[in-house]
Amino acid sequence: IDVNSTIVLYISSGKVKEKVPDVEGKSYNDAVSALNAKGFKTITKVVEESKEEKDKVLRQSVSGGTELDTTQEIVLYVSEGVVRENMPNVLGMTVENAKKTLSDAGFNNVTTTEVESSQAKGTVYAQNLAANTQYDVTTQVVLSVSMGPKVTKKVTIELPTNTSDAYQLIIKLGGETIVTENIEAGTPSITVDMVGRGSMDYEVLIEGIHYK
Repeated sequence: IDVNSTIVLYISSGKVKEKVPDVEGKSYNDAVSALNAKGFKTITKVVEESKEEKDKVLRQSVSGGTELDTTQEIVLYVSEGVVRENMPNVLGMTVENAKKTLSDAGFNNVTTTEVESSQAKGTVYAQNLAANTQYDVTTQVVLSVSMGPKVTKKVTIELPTNTSDAYQLIIKLGGETIVTENIEAGTPSITVDMVGRGSMDYEVLIEGIHYK
């Protein structure tokens, strides 16, 4: 090169920086378009559980207005959206079968409550969400489960015969008083109709004192 030749030097101005646009609340596609328009091409999508609209940007890794090298990565956290499924009809099923049917349909937030019913014990008598209707799968499903039909059982209770005076007899079933009666001295027994379920545990009190 001639010593008198002109040499032109090109000096780098450094990496290109731009202000990151605020894309929170936008759809993912609109957010990407806005970022690309500013030169940001390295964009990562992360889906998060949310009831917001599907693919809505919930937050971004770099806040809007921040100056950033356009080659840097920007992470967009987007909503997976609400998952809705058809509610099955589980009336008349056993609790176990009803829960399995609901789980298979995507509903796992299930609670039960016992109710008076003539249906068989453990049978689903009612459900709080209408069948054949779509619901968010996280919605709580409440199943009203039958305690079973009540039965009437005649119970003969032996009484003390060594008393010389009449006395007050009280009989309680499940904590509830079902008989209050004055008994003549020497009465050997009393037969009572008990209405309930299962073993029907009862308590007998004579003059307010536990007898059996």
